[in-house]
Amino acid sequence: MKLQMVGLLAVTAGFLFQNSAPVQSSIQGNSANQVQQVESEKSPPSDVDWEIENWLNDGPGAIQRLVGLGVDQKTAEESVDSYPEDDLHIQWKTVNSESKEHLAALFLPCIGNDVAYLFAMQKANDAWQVTDREGFDCHYDATVSMEIARIHDPNRDEVLIHHVGGGHGTGFVQQNYNVFSIAQGKLKIRLDTEEILDDHQPSQRIHDIVRRSTFTIIPIIHSRSRAIEETRSSILNDHLMVQRRIFRWDPAKGCYSSTTFVTVEA
Repeated sequence: MKLQMVGLLAVTAGFLFQNSAPVQSSIQGNSANQVQQVESEKSPPSDVDWEIENWLNDGPGAIQRLVGLGVDQKTAEESVDSYPEDDLHIQWKTVNSESKEHLAALFLPCIGNDVAYLFAMQKANDAWQVTDREGFDCHYDATVSMEIARIHDPNRDEVLIHHVGGGHGTGFVQQNYNVFSIAQGKLKIRLDTEEILDDHQPSQRIHDIVRRSTFTIIPIIHSRSRAIEETRSSILNDHLMVQRRIFRWDPAKGCYSSTTFVTVEA
């Protein structure tokens, strides 16, 4: 009887030992998958803009991805939580420069009617990190937006920001158009000018003003550089006026300077 019990215990121990290996292997496999998942949250899958945008806008884990890139926790949470999980609208655009730096612009759209953010990104040691940031007032209609374009330098991209809140109050709102460059990892403002103005202050009804500007990048004859053309329509007390002016790069000032407005009529 004792010999039978000893044999049974030996068989049971052997069975448990043999089946412990798959369990241990499964645990190790799960741990490896978790490590890979954590790593995938930290690093974009490639340096291709649309792939990075898809990675950033994949709702689950979006906050952790932004934080991994260097966005502070509070901003990341507020930005992601302000939109449906499947409709985040985060933008990522490569910014070309004359140097060998790998640069990009990360844009977080308006958090309610509060603020939008632009982050300068730089890749070093195979990792993207925030090097600078700017916040933009979203008051009035939360339409702050970003685009990338080459203007005065054919080898260097600049970051264009539309509808930046420039002031608001009772019967008054102003939005501005900004142009930034990224140099040595820093965002540098190159142009800040009015884009929208509505002035309907009750105490100044005689000066009821509505102004709208559009900005178009235009070629410069016999040059690879470009300029910015502004077309402004103004309605002052129901009187319509259309004007145009040109912004050209001023190397002495390191920014864009404008010509005077010229009236446009048919």
